[in-house]
Amino acid sequence: MNKTLQCDRCLNNAHSPYLVCAIHPEGKDPCPDFEDDGSTEELWCPDGYNFVNQELVKLPTQHHGK
Repeated sequence: MNKTLQCDRCLNNAHSPYLVCAIHPEGKDPCPDFEDDGSTEELWCPDGYNFVNQELVKLPTQHHGK
């Protein structure tokens, strides 16, 4: 079984290419033992862009005329 979307944020993540989970090496979906590690994924974006609903969006150009 493949890792679920929650696996990377779980305290029980084995961080191993051979195991899905330290508790459930074969994996489970949905996982009854998921424990959020409290980390949030940092979403980096270039200047002039921002994330909206986890999608990279170009911000409107602002012209400062005199």
